[in-house]
Amino acid sequence: GNLYRKLLKGVEGIEFLPTKKGDTFWLMTILAKNRDKLAKKLKEKGVETNLVHIRNDVYTVFKPYVKGRFPMMDKLESRYLCLPIHMKIKEKDVRFICDVIKG
Repeated sequence: GNLYRKLLKGVEGIEFLPTKKGDTFWLMTILAKNRDKLAKKLKEKGVETNLVHIRNDVYTVFKPYVKGRFPMMDKLESRYLCLPIHMKIKEKDVRFICDVIKG
């Protein structure tokens, strides 16, 4: 997670969710200005991305319980993207993924 943050720091159109010192990374979520275009570009290079957390208010089963609006989720939902981060990802893989994003 820290290597992603280091290599993508300052890349236009890419933001990170806030973290605190000592946080561990079980997901590497970024906010991308053109998420769908970036996800397609990464897929073409063999990099799997994902949308891990789908908001509950889009599911019909929850519609009766949804009250109000969710402006923060509305703002983030079209931008968030989860990058690969797991035990088999090596430093060279993260560097490759970041190079694709920068390209």
